Amino acid sequence: MQEQAGQEREPSILELAQTPLLKLKEAQRYSNLSRAGLLAAIEAKRLNASKTGGEWKIRREALEEYIRKNF
Repeated sequence: MQEQAGQEREPSILELAQTPLLKLKEAQRYSNLSRAGLLAAIEAKRLNASKTGGEWKIRREALEEYIRKNF
């Protein structure tokens, strides 16, 4: 599959598993949880995340802990 000009390649699940800080879209892909579900968990303070430059960032370890405790 070729990349189109101006589009970034999405990281593989294996690459995400080695990434310490995930963007919301990456966290969705890594966890297979919906955007709405992740945002609800963040707003309810069940998932620790920070918003930097208008973009949510989630520590992969925090996401994995959230999944272990809730699913």
